[in-house]
Amino acid sequence: MSREAVQAGAPRPKPSFRRRLAFGLTIALGPFLLLEVSLRLYFGLVASAESRRGFATFHGELDVPSRYRPHPYSAYALNPDFVGASGKMHHGADGFRKPSPKEGDDRRLIAALGGSTTYTVKVEEDALTYPAQLELALRDRSKDERIDVLNAGVPGYTTYESVANLAYKVLDRRPALIVVYHGANDLHARRVARYVGDNTGYRKSWGLESRPVFTAMRHCYHCRWLALRFGFKALAFEHYTRHQDELRENPPAALLKEHPPEPYRRNLRYLVRLAQSSGVPTALCTFASNPDFADHYASQPFYVSGFEEMNAVVRQVAEEEGAMLIDVAAELPRERELWFDGVHLTASGAKRKAEIIAKAIHAAPPWNDP
Repeated sequence: MSREAVQAGAPRPKPSFRRRLAFGLTIALGPFLLLEVSLRLYFGLVASAESRRGFATFHGELDVPSRYRPHPYSAYALNPDFVGASGKMHHGADGFRKPSPKEGDDRRLIAALGGSTTYTVKVEEDALTYPAQLELALRDRSKDERIDVLNAGVPGYTTYESVANLAYKVLDRRPALIVVYHGANDLHARRVARYVGDNTGYRKSWGLESRPVFTAMRHCYHCRWLALRFGFKALAFEHYTRHQDELRENPPAALLKEHPPEPYRRNLRYLVRLAQSSGVPTALCTFASNPDFADHYASQPFYVSGFEEMNAVVRQVAEEEGAMLIDVAAELPRERELWFDGVHLTASGAKRKAEIIAKAIHAAPPWNDP
């Protein structure tokens, strides 16, 4: 249409459908895109370390230190040189929780294997963990400053992962004794719908399921911001390392008969025999729990009966394999101040547990020799 016609008042042509669609999307998505860019700039450049920790619901984001890393043989392991949010929890360069044992041929090293109850996840201060307090208790009893204790516990580990941990990392440290404290995580593994001998019904290689909600939150900060405001919890390492959908909620006690503890029995034997093959004795500990915490899984019938059954397996394997038996479950009191929840201990509880184990070790050869 000519300029003259337009000036004469002729009607303008209608915009094309594509132009109308683009304009509509700009109006509709403009605020969303502006907020998305603003959130990315804020959490990437401006936010405090505490704010980034709260927003980084996925591992390896926003320079937030991750406690865990993928591992080819045990699904995951501790991240070396990790420092917790409080600044009181540390991992050494060797990938074990501190304090790190001394190096030298004259030291007497004890390696404590287990999961979160060995790592002592509910105690922030490294020096107040159960392995650290076990070291102090043994030095005090033996009057021997050469004794060191390695905290080889990793939260979430079952005896499956501890076999790999012992074989590929711990035995290289040339320990004089292995102390095994396992139970809860191997009992969790019996809750799955597909209970198989290699634990693949429970454990998986490091990775997050491709659920739409996870995909949206990973790539859309606006979506995540809204989800967090409505109570979404940060993803734990369990989402990356175990089949969440396989776990039965509130499992019935009858499930224990369907899933007998034979893999647990086998793995304990593997730990004892693997250590013995390197000339290292092993102490097997029964697992202590406290069902008095009504809101914790330890109070459920499945776990109450399951812990009794798992501890019976520990006692039997210790007798059959000639390992030292330390009956922590029978000796650790249920006093409330010792427990953080139904299975995890406070610093005071970790000290009491360490004293029980130190007493048993000190009374057994060769620790009672001058």
